[in-house]
Amino acid sequence: GDKGLCEIAEERHLLEKLDFCQCPHVSNNRLIAIIANCRNLTVLSIESCPKIGNEGLQAIEKLCPKLQSISINDCPLIGDHGVSRLLSSASFVFSKVKLHGSSIAKFSLAVIRHYGKFVTNLMLRGLQNVSKNGFWVIGNA
Repeated sequence: GDKGLCEIAEERHLLEKLDFCQCPHVSNNRLIAIIANCRNLTVLSIESCPKIGNEGLQAIEKLCPKLQSISINDCPLIGDHGVSRLLSSASFVFSKVKLHGSSIAKFSLAVIRHYGKFVTNLMLRGLQNVSKNGFWVIGNA
């Protein structure tokens, strides 16, 4: 639960990799409380977390300055606003970006095209709101 996750984060300041997988009770506020103590995170995965949204991604931008890899999978509250803001942040140089089953559209792909110069591993799957034209935008980079 939330309390156990917070206790782990409070004691593990050197944590570099954190996976949230099928954590339906973890909200934006709880995510923020957890990552606030994990300033060394380089890899973050958020999968099937229906209460984490754009607000949580905005906190990641401020609290995880060493982040190099982000994976977002089946999180319905995460959309273009959160993804594009995170990926366009001057604080990050992402090498790995995975977006699967989210509600992002062509705009986020344009942001990846523009700011993702150092992305060496890109996975895009199940993006229902992205058309062929959207994939053309990123493929034309």
